Amino acid sequence: MNGSAFPYENLNITLMVCSTVLMLIIAILSFRLAGKKEDALEKKNMRTWGYFFLLLIFATLLTLTWRYLIPGDLALMLFGYELTVVNLVERTANAIVFIACFVRILEIEKSLIRLEWYKRHYFSAIVFVTIFINIFVDPNTLKEALSVTQLVFLAILGLGYMVFPMIYFYVARKSTGDIRTNAIKVFVGAGFIALGFLFRYHNLVGYLGMDPLLDGLIRYLAITAPISLILGTVFIFDGFRKA
Repeated sequence: MNGSAFPYENLNITLMVCSTVLMLIIAILSFRLAGKKEDALEKKNMRTWGYFFLLLIFATLLTLTWRYLIPGDLALMLFGYELTVVNLVERTANAIVFIACFVRILEIEKSLIRLEWYKRHYFSAIVFVTIFINIFVDPNTLKEALSVTQLVFLAILGLGYMVFPMIYFYVARKSTGDIRTNAIKVFVGAGFIALGFLFRYHNLVGYLGMDPLLDGLIRYLAITAPISLILGTVFIFDGFRKA
């Protein structure tokens, strides 16, 4: 890491920790709200939000672990292939983010199917496929010079992340009153969460030094991506806490 990037790295870590602490608080509040609900479906909905944020916390802790605590040359053999532990943990962390989205999307789709708004788990199927792509595709693909493979991978990742807010946009279009208002809040929050994870600093740091303008953008994203996670968490909690 070059010296000029170092202050941004420190600020990025600080903001990531802040977003993680906030998610932990929201997860705890979600489980407490679930305990106060009498309706079984409402109780399950609140608990699912709690699990969602706990999974995001776990993914973030794994990310901080592979970035700063695991030696880069530490390797193991897996199914006949040598794989660095850093690479394995990064793949796992990325997959867990999509597992969190899958858990949440699957729950909301069950509600949509009960309401007969549509008949299949379309959104969750897309995210389910993305989970396996994150497990089997080398995350270093995101950190190399631009190529067709990288663009395809980025497009799939982007689709997987955007499915999460889009399902709430769908709910907002189909509903009215408080349900629509809350769905819009969650839609906005989910969009912030998706952007925050898609543009994480460690996904972009490999491009530092290629172009001064690109360097400025990456360092800007080092600050704005974790802030986006914080904003997304606040919007989402404000949207579902009165459900």
